[in-house]
Amino acid sequence: MVDYSQLEVFVLTYNRADKLGKMLDSLGCQTAQGFRITVLDNASTDDTSKVVNGMRAKYPDRNINIITHSKNLGNLGNFRFSQEKASLKYTAIFHDDDIIHPEYLERAMNLFAQHQDAIFCSGSIQPVFMPENYNWPLLHTQYYVFPKGTGAYMQLMISRSSFQTAIYRTDIYKTLQYREDLYGKLHDIIFLLELQQYGDIIHVADLCARVGIGDIRDSNNLKNGPFPNEILEMVCRIDELTKGQKYAKPMLWNFAYFLYEWSCLSRFLTWKQFTDKLQARGVFSECDIVNFSLKPVIDRIDGEMLSWAETLKAACGKQFSGRRSGLVQ
Repeated sequence: MVDYSQLEVFVLTYNRADKLGKMLDSLGCQTAQGFRITVLDNASTDDTSKVVNGMRAKYPDRNINIITHSKNLGNLGNFRFSQEKASLKYTAIFHDDDIIHPEYLERAMNLFAQHQDAIFCSGSIQPVFMPENYNWPLLHTQYYVFPKGTGAYMQLMISRSSFQTAIYRTDIYKTLQYREDLYGKLHDIIFLLELQQYGDIIHVADLCARVGIGDIRDSNNLKNGPFPNEILEMVCRIDELTKGQKYAKPMLWNFAYFLYEWSCLSRFLTWKQFTDKLQARGVFSECDIVNFSLKPVIDRIDGEMLSWAETLKAACGKQFSGRRSGLVQ
């Protein structure tokens, strides 16, 4: 039997009382029972505490708590505070403007119970401007387990884990570092890829959260990055994490190009200048650059699409026994 009391959900918030209510509503509607909810209020000046009290009254059977910082710690500081505060076996980190599927926590905790070596679970997300907690599709049974040591490559090649649906085994979560100094505001990508060194990673294929987006969100503000040195360090670190994996180089080339375009690095340097820097760091050889530049390699290996089965086999070889999926009891 799954013990949901071993899960604490931290909700990070700052001056988004209007959105926080919807987020807490989605947690109040969860089919899982007995987990702890802790709102980490980053010194908000709006009605955040009033909203939390209202949710306590609306869901008296839910264990809803709030910690209000005396001063704003910044987004990264609030994450680090959650690492210090986490004490139960599993820790979920959610954001105030996201909405969680009502069955997600139950499914994730059951998957942890089935896969004892798993240290992390996430699910697919849908970016929307106004997340709402209704008309959810059914959560089916498909999920993927990326074995220890292959998770970074599998995430790079198939589906990167979602920060917005992150549930960690707490002992691992508390040891990882947010390296904003190296990777800037995209540090979360490396944070999740680093997980693969410590155990199996579960990814639920179905829609598990609706994620708020908007023009004024930090992720869309180019004034604070990403900058060339940050993307360069990211690609170099991913190269280290995927070294030796078959097809890793062309897939990393794909991802490097995606990061270059998404980050608008052409403001600072050309694509050739960027790949020259990657070559100087030993990520790509001169032969790699020539071969990958001859034709598009996005979603292709040597010009041919890989099927899911071929992808899994190429990524993990004998370490992987095929896609592990089944009913969540």
